[in-house]
Amino acid sequence: MGRFRTGRVLRLCRLIGFFAVMSLAATPTFSEPSAAEILEALAASDDPDEVVRQRLRGETPPLVFGEEFLFLARAEGSSPPRIVGDFNDGGYARSEVFGNGTMQRVGSTAWFALRVPVGRDARFEYQLAVGNLRSPDPLNPDLALTYG
Repeated sequence: MGRFRTGRVLRLCRLIGFFAVMSLAATPTFSEPSAAEILEALAASDDPDEVVRQRLRGETPPLVFGEEFLFLARAEGSSPPRIVGDFNDGGYARSEVFGNGTMQRVGSTAWFALRVPVGRDARFEYQLAVGNLRSPDPLNPDLALTYG
């Protein structure tokens, strides 16, 4: 009889624990910095690469803040990188949300950013472009293979 009760209590605890974890995961935390706060920290830092490394720990870009994406790219030189994809005709046309995808320099760092308002379940296939050269985002290991 004691074994039955213990097993039943353990199952109940596991169930309660599962719902507590799910509930906590679904509750926004206020210690999470916003996109604006990350960009401010990046611009003010003596080691902006470390700021990005710390922020990306365990996440893949673009960073998601509610209904906003934050794209980050590191580039030397004066030509800003662009985010290009079918949403802006490969960067040749302007889209309502992405414009032509041109990123803005963050302070005086070698980092560039583009903040984009999007829907919660949005998914974009994109590349980084500098001039006529295009490449996958080196910070994002998730690649989509396309044909055609």
